[in-house]
Amino acid sequence: MRHLLVTYWLLTGYSRNHTENTNLFINTLILKKKHANFTFASGVYILLLKISYLLYPHSRLSKFKGLMMPIPLAGATFLLLLISNFVYADCFDRAGLYYNIDPDYLRSIAYRESSFNPLATNKNKNKNGDVLSIDYGIMQINSKTLNSFRIEYPQLTVERLISEPCLNIHVGAMVLRRNFNAYGTNWLAVGMYNAGVKNRDETISARHNYAKSIYFIYKKIKSGNIKPKVIN
Repeated sequence: MRHLLVTYWLLTGYSRNHTENTNLFINTLILKKKHANFTFASGVYILLLKISYLLYPHSRLSKFKGLMMPIPLAGATFLLLLISNFVYADCFDRAGLYYNIDPDYLRSIAYRESSFNPLATNKNKNKNGDVLSIDYGIMQINSKTLNSFRIEYPQLTVERLISEPCLNIHVGAMVLRRNFNAYGTNWLAVGMYNAGVKNRDETISARHNYAKSIYFIYKKIKSGNIKPKVIN
């Protein structure tokens, strides 16, 4: 329960000191699917106990009377809905809430980078065909970015970025938030997500083109012309 409360506190963005709390947040995001499933199953179990007791008050469930009577049926149902909505909330929404970013910007990047494919990988090669870096997962986290982040977050691995799309989304949101903090909340910072920060002519052009593509994707998501994939 304590783990869930800490996770809830972090995921709801209760703390706004993102720089100081991101380490704890990413560590807590190791919230595995099995933990989420256990939490949801617990809510279902409580609700079923309550309903069964109301239907069969003289059955063996009477031994749970002390536990179940203080919880009205409506309250048990609300508790289940609250747990399920939190545990299975869209990861784009949770990441956007925590990093104070419109989640549709994150969805736009995911659409542009991988078409919402959590298993996507891409090798970045030079003119000679040599692999310079590799992008992983739904937000296409670059291997160089991963290596720099692993100094702070050693639990981040290639395997986890691919197998845990929610974690991948939060790492991508962290990259974008750091760009916003360093260069302002603008399209230049969005372009840096893909093209980097160097001031070479080709990099400047790539930043502009990437930001432009994200802008048009963002408008299409807002208008409903692109249906984003729900990730949880």
